[in-house]
Amino acid sequence: MPPGRRTLMAVFRAVQGLKRSMDREFEPMELTGQQAGLLMRCASGAGGLTFEGLAKGLGTDSAGVTRLADRLEAKGLLAREASAEDRRATQLVLTKAGNDLVPAVRRSFGRWRERALKGVSDDEQEQLVRLLERIHANTDAAADRGAS
Repeated sequence: MPPGRRTLMAVFRAVQGLKRSMDREFEPMELTGQQAGLLMRCASGAGGLTFEGLAKGLGTDSAGVTRLADRLEAKGLLAREASAEDRRATQLVLTKAGNDLVPAVRRSFGRWRERALKGVSDDEQEQLVRLLERIHANTDAAADRGAS
């Protein structure tokens, strides 16, 4: 198998494995990894995050954030409120139940991260970050050029 193909297949397998293991981590809380991620973003108090900004951070689109918010709202963990700065904009806020769940979600993310990076040194992690950021820049540049 050509090295480039093998490299990208390994990246895809790693991403799929990370997503599966994250979803398993949050199953006992009846959450997906993305739902847990949205809860943590809302808990961070990072006011002014748009649905588009949340989408980018969660690896989805604005419609995906809407679906995630709908599910968390149905579970009583999240509420939508009009933004104080712009009444036309909607802001996501945690309910009491959502706030109460944040410490457990934070611990679960920590356990998941420790398992995922077990045996990978800090130097190896830094090297991996640099390589993945380079691949990301290449794919973004290709997308901006229309994949020419």
